[in-house]
Amino acid sequence: MNESEMRLRIMGDNLPDSYIYQFTYQDEKPRFLYISSGVERLHGVKVDDVLQDASILLKRVAPEQLPAYLEAEAASRREMTDFSMDMRLQHIGGEWRWVHIRSRPRKLENGQVVWDGLVADITDRHLFETEINRLAQAVEQNPSGILITDLQDKVLFANQACMRITGYQFAEIYGKTQRELISTELTDAQFDEIKTFLKAGKPWLGVLKNRNKQGVLYWEQINVSPVYDDTGTIASYLYIRTDITESKKVEEELRQYKDRLEEQVLERTMELVLARDAADTANRAKTVFLANMSHELRTPLNAILGFSNLMRNDPTVSESQLVNLNIINRSGEHLLNLINEVLDMAKIEAGQVQLDNASIDLGCLVRDVNDMMQIRAQEKGLTLLLDQSSEFPRYIKGDEARLRQVLINLIGNAVKFTVQGGITVRLGIRENTRSHLLIEVEDTGVGISDENQRHIFEPFVQVGEYAVNQGSGLGLAITCQFVELMGGQLSVKSELGKGSVFLVDLPLEAVNAADINRHEGISKSNVLGLAPNQPIFRVLIVDDQLENQLLLTKLMDVLGFPVKTANNGVEAIEQFQRWKPHIIWMDRRMPTMDGIQATQHIRKLPGGKAVKIVAVTASAFVEQRDELINAGMDDFVRKPYRFNDIYDCLSQLLGVAYIFELPPVALATEPSVLALTSDRLAILTAACRDELKEALECLDSDRITNAIAQVERLDAELYKTLSYFVANFDYPCILKALSSHEENY
Repeated sequence: MNESEMRLRIMGDNLPDSYIYQFTYQDEKPRFLYISSGVERLHGVKVDDVLQDASILLKRVAPEQLPAYLEAEAASRREMTDFSMDMRLQHIGGEWRWVHIRSRPRKLENGQVVWDGLVADITDRHLFETEINRLAQAVEQNPSGILITDLQDKVLFANQACMRITGYQFAEIYGKTQRELISTELTDAQFDEIKTFLKAGKPWLGVLKNRNKQGVLYWEQINVSPVYDDTGTIASYLYIRTDITESKKVEEELRQYKDRLEEQVLERTMELVLARDAADTANRAKTVFLANMSHELRTPLNAILGFSNLMRNDPTVSESQLVNLNIINRSGEHLLNLINEVLDMAKIEAGQVQLDNASIDLGCLVRDVNDMMQIRAQEKGLTLLLDQSSEFPRYIKGDEARLRQVLINLIGNAVKFTVQGGITVRLGIRENTRSHLLIEVEDTGVGISDENQRHIFEPFVQVGEYAVNQGSGLGLAITCQFVELMGGQLSVKSELGKGSVFLVDLPLEAVNAADINRHEGISKSNVLGLAPNQPIFRVLIVDDQLENQLLLTKLMDVLGFPVKTANNGVEAIEQFQRWKPHIIWMDRRMPTMDGIQATQHIRKLPGGKAVKIVAVTASAFVEQRDELINAGMDDFVRKPYRFNDIYDCLSQLLGVAYIFELPPVALATEPSVLALTSDRLAILTAACRDELKEALECLDSDRITNAIAQVERLDAELYKTLSYFVANFDYPCILKALSSHEENY
C-alpha cells in the first residue's frame, strides 16, 4: 500500500455518510480488497463480514434494481469503463436508503484489475428531487392555470392549463405583463386594485371576464398571492386561474330559472289567494244561505209542530182528528230531522262547527238516549240492551250535544236496519299513550257488504234494499264527522245477514263528580199552570211572524202571564219603555231592526240591565249562541222549540215553579200497532198487494193512501198498522213483508 492509498483509506474511515472500497474479481466472483467503516453506518453490516463475502451487499440492493446493477458492472469489466449509478439499498434494520455508487477500474503491475469506488448517501437529495419532480408534475398537470410573474408582473412561468385557457403558447406570453394578456373587460381601476393588494403583501381573489387569443369571451376566477424568498422579501407573484365559464352559464340558467320560478310562485300564490278569497266568499255565501234557509224552514215548522202539539192536548179533539194530528206532528218531526241533517253537514263543510268541551255525566246521557230509543225499538219488536257489564268513567269532559247525537244516530241506524233480534250498546276503555272511550253499537240486522262498507260514511249514501227512502243518507256521514271533530275514529265491522258493529273510539278525559253542572230540566209532563204563590211576570214577545207570536202567547196564557207583542226591534224598544216587561222573547231576524240591535239598545235604557232577554232564533248555527250572549242576551232558544224548552228557560231565568199533569201521560196515544208479517198480508187480494207495492216503490203518496184505504174494509187492525208505518215513512218494512209473502206463497 503506498502513501496515497493510506491517506485515502484514512479519509474514507472518517466520511460520515459515505464509504470507499476497492474490489476485484477472483474466480469470477467479486471480492472486496478494502472497504471503509462507513459501510457499517450506512448499511448496518460489519466490515469483516463484507470482506469475507461481497454478496452481503448485493443482498441489500433493491430487487428491481439488481439486474441493472449487474449489467452495468459487467459492462465496466468488459470495456474497462467507469461505473456510476443511483441505487436503493436496505439497511439491515429495514430502512431503505438511496446511494450513489461511482467506481473506476485500473490495472495493477501484476495485471490484476481492481475497482476503486465511492458510495455516498443521497437519500435526502433524492427525496427532495422526487418531491420537486412530483410538485412539477402536479403544477404541470393541474386543471387550473398556474402562472408566475416577476415583480413587474411579467410572465416567468405558465403551465399547460394556463395555455389551454388563454389559447397562447408559452413563448407568446413569456415576458408579457398581465395587463397585456387580460382583456379590456377588466378596467384599469380594477387592475390597479389587484396591484395594490399584491404590493401590500395581500392576496386578491375575484371573478372577471377575459378573452382568449381567438377573442372568445370567457369567465375566470383568479387568485393572486405574493411569493416570498428566504429573506422574507416578495420575489414574485403566483396566479391561480380557473375557467368558470360553464359554472357561470349554469349559474345564469339557475338565476333565470329562479326568476321564472319566483314568477310562477307569485302567480300560483295569487291564484291561491284568489281561490282562498273565492272559497271564503263561497263559505260566507253558504253561511248566509244556511241562515236564510234555517229561518225560512224552521219558522213555519215551529208553528206547525207547536200548534199541532197544542191541538193534540185539546180534550175536544176526536180520535180520528188525533190520528191526523199525530201524522202531521210525526211528518213535521221527520222533516225537521232531515233539515237538521242537511244543515249539520253543510255547517261541517263550511267549518262552522265548534265543539263545546264541558264536564258531562256520561252515564246519565247513555241512559237517556237508551230510554228514548227504547220506544222505537219496541215498535219494531226489537230489544235494546245496555250492556251492564260495561266499565267506563261516568263523568267525562266532552261535547254533550254532539256525543248524544252520535249515540242517537248509531242506535237509530241499528233499529232502522234490524228486522228481528235486537241492539246492544257497550261502553269501555282502551289504554294507550292516553285513555280512550270505546262505544260499540251492535245489531242483528241485515248487515253490510264489504263493498258498501267502503262508502257507508260518505254523504248521501244509502246502501241495501232497506235503505230505500230511509232519510237523507247523511246520518252516518254526520256521525263520522262529529267523531273526527272530537278527535276520534268511527269504524264498522259487518257481515251480510248477521248484523253490524259500529265502534266509536274517542280520546277520554275523566273529571270528578263535583265538576258536573247538575241542572235538571223541568218534568217531561205537561205544564198545567203556575205553582201556588208565584209572582206574575210581564212578558214581551218580539217576532215578525204572527204565527210565532200566537204560539208563544198561548204558552204564556197557560201560566197566566200578561203578554204584549212587537213586530220588530223598534217596536220592542217602544214597548219596553212604556210597559217595563220582566222578560222579552226576542226574535233574532226581523225587518227594520233585528234582535241583536234591539237588545243592545234596550240594555242602555233605564232598567234595561235588569230585564231578561231570551233569543228565539231559527238559525242553523247553535254556535251563534256566543254572539247572542255577547250582545247582551241572557239565554238562547232554537226554533222549532219544545214547549218545555220555553218553560225550562222561564224557570232558570225567573225562578218560576209549575204544576204538572200527574201522572205523566204521552202527548198523544199511538194506534195499536201489531207486528207486520207476511201472514197478516194473506187477507189482501193479489191486485191489492201489487197496487200497494207499486205505490210504495213509486213513492206516490196518493196511490199509497188509496191502496191502504182498500185495506181498511178488509182488516181495520192491519189498516192501522200500515197507516202507522206509512206515517213514519217506514216503507221498506211494508215492502219487506210483501216480498216475504210472495216468496212463501
